[in-house]
Amino acid sequence: MSYQTTDYVSDRTNVQIDYNERKSSRRPSQNEHIINQCRHVKLCGMNFQMNKTQFVTIVLLIGYFFLSAAYYSLFAPFFPSEAINKNLTKTQIGIIFGMFEFVIFILSPYFGKNLENFGIRFLFVGGLFINSGSQFLFGFLHLCPDGIVFFLMCIACRAVTGIGVSMGLSFAIVGHYFPDRVSFFVSLLEVFNGIGFMIGPVIGGFLYQFGGFQTPFFVMGGLLFLLFIAAYFLFPDARGCSQTRETLSMLPFLKIPRLLITLLLVFMCALSIGYVQPSIELHLIPLGLTPIQIALIMMAPSLLYIISTPLIGIICDKFKNLMKWFMLLSTLMAAFSFSLIAPIPILNLKLNLLTFMIGYMGFGLSIGGLAIPGYSELLRIAIEKGYTNDLRTQGVISGLFSSIWSSGSLAGPILGGYVVDKIGFELATTLIVCGFLFSALISFFFVIYDIFEYISRRKKSNILLASETDPLLYN
Repeated sequence: MSYQTTDYVSDRTNVQIDYNERKSSRRPSQNEHIINQCRHVKLCGMNFQMNKTQFVTIVLLIGYFFLSAAYYSLFAPFFPSEAINKNLTKTQIGIIFGMFEFVIFILSPYFGKNLENFGIRFLFVGGLFINSGSQFLFGFLHLCPDGIVFFLMCIACRAVTGIGVSMGLSFAIVGHYFPDRVSFFVSLLEVFNGIGFMIGPVIGGFLYQFGGFQTPFFVMGGLLFLLFIAAYFLFPDARGCSQTRETLSMLPFLKIPRLLITLLLVFMCALSIGYVQPSIELHLIPLGLTPIQIALIMMAPSLLYIISTPLIGIICDKFKNLMKWFMLLSTLMAAFSFSLIAPIPILNLKLNLLTFMIGYMGFGLSIGGLAIPGYSELLRIAIEKGYTNDLRTQGVISGLFSSIWSSGSLAGPILGGYVVDKIGFELATTLIVCGFLFSALISFFFVIYDIFEYISRRKKSNILLASETDPLLYN
């Protein structure tokens, strides 16, 4: 037999042939099938290799992000007044809005943990069906009796919509189909998410004025149902790429300090967005601005966010190891920006349009610097700690990201409403600034720790290398 030969060269040749045979006969990894039959596609001035499966996936995700954001924001122009006419209090209206985020906060980790068992296709397509149905049914709620019945039915519909959204796990889909360009495609989806948020109130107001309470919900529910039909026939099924395995527990992920710090930064990002929305208009009243001027001011950071996110995504994909620094700097920028938005008492500044706009535009940039690399950084940390970049890991990380983001989105309006009423906008904003500074301090500590750990590993590696190259005998 070949292994019994005494010829060293022959042995090495046989070993190399055997290795090559095993390498060529091994099963492809979970993401390798995506690379086959790729074509060049140009997006945002950049060329990407993208096959038909990836192209269909990103188009469906773009439609999903745009329609979901538009539906989320179309309530603003008409629903509060309709709810008051139905004898609801402001507290009840807040509960109706918050129920959506609460359900996502609860269920996203569950669906993320079981993503591989359910399958990407089942969760995404099923979530679209539930979303479209719940939105369509919301259009009939004006027929409910006033008071508690209307309130409970609104909560039920919003909760069902939250179930559908928590099933989406869009970032896990991006991580699976675009493993090398996660940040860029997340930023691309956030562009359409931002556009949906911007034009949602316009769509809602126009449709409400044109056809009454039911029209916005019938139209948006119908559009989502069309997207569901398209996804049912076109969305790829990735379940066959790997065998169903035991689900990953979330507890070990939550024991990784660096991952917890990143989740804290994501939470602060979502909280700050929710904090600004209900209170910024009242904060600007002393400046004597017209409603049109206030609307244009409130659009400014959204436009900056939409423009800057693709660039942020490209930078984060190109320099993956620097994402933690990018998020740290964005956290410091957010703290500085909120200091000018108030302005906080320690600065001893009076509210004026110039300082407010500097802070508000900085807020738009800092949110992009935290939201876009957030999922990618969480996934990078998990892989660095030994987890495989597969559906199980991507699902858990996506579930954690969605849950933490929803918790921040739920806490933000509470802070922006109740706390501002109690202590004022300036002091409440000071709490936000302190939260960002505290998060930045902890993040900086762990970044420095990572640097020293990297230096220590390099020194040990060099010592081992030197010991292996030293001669065994000295003259």
